Amino acid sequence: MKISQEHTNTFGTLHGGMTATLVDYLSGCALLTHKNVMEESSKISHSGVSVDLHITYIRGAKIGEQIVIESSTKKCGKKLAFLDVLIKNKETGALVATGVHTKYIAGYS
Repeated sequence: MKISQEHTNTFGTLHGGMTATLVDYLSGCALLTHKNVMEESSKISHSGVSVDLHITYIRGAKIGEQIVIESSTKKCGKKLAFLDVLIKNKETGALVATGVHTKYIAGYS
């Protein structure tokens, strides 16, 4: 994703709220691809409800820079799912932010 002005704060770097939105949304996408969730796909109309969302901001990403976002499911149980997100500078590979997301998913089974 290329950082543009609408993604930034007054310092011209990736806004914390935008970062949190990316973590929230893309961790949900990772959850939807987990085998436990795929097996219940006929019952699913959403990617769960957030219980906890934790973002660690490591360095800024400036307008024009590109970021790569990797999201994965650490564990998908019967009621809770635990997800990780890494946001990196595409050119350098340096971490921009990390996210840990817990979602309530009990309605799936």
